[in-house]
Amino acid sequence: GARYELAEAILQSAPNDAQVQTEAEKELKAAVSTDGDSAGIECMFARIASRRSDPDSALAHYIRALEFNSGNSEAQIGVGRYYAEKDFPAKAVEHLRKAVELDPMNEQAHYWLASVCKRLSLESESSQQYKIFKEIKEAKDRLRDLYQQMNLHPPHQFGDEPSQQNN
Repeated sequence: GARYELAEAILQSAPNDAQVQTEAEKELKAAVSTDGDSAGIECMFARIASRRSDPDSALAHYIRALEFNSGNSEAQIGVGRYYAEKDFPAKAVEHLRKAVELDPMNEQAHYWLASVCKRLSLESESSQQYKIFKEIKEAKDRLRDLYQQMNLHPPHQFGDEPSQQNN
């Protein structure tokens, strides 16, 4: 709903600012009261908790998000990261593999899975996931650069003027 979108915009404006986090949280609570809870809302609560250095609260929100939608890749990554950071790589790998399955183009999922697999001595899977991470990251970087170039130089500056047809 609109309040969720507003909360997301507020949080993106300055994600590390405590006052902004509080304002976004207020909008999320209003969204829950008007629209009901959802996986997306829980993930945003989790992001705020992570920014506040409260990993246990973030985990609780990510788990709640998975209760709403087990196919939420952000929540799967969040739970996987939590377990990876708390030194439970066997638990982490389950969630991160699921995240990669759900969202194969998510570079974070591949990065974290590569890291966890390395800790579990799954060298082949780790290498493969790291390679995929790098390919996705490089492709996104190239697309971002191309987009920026296109916005800096209108198409006619590249000699791509639309053809004029005489009727």
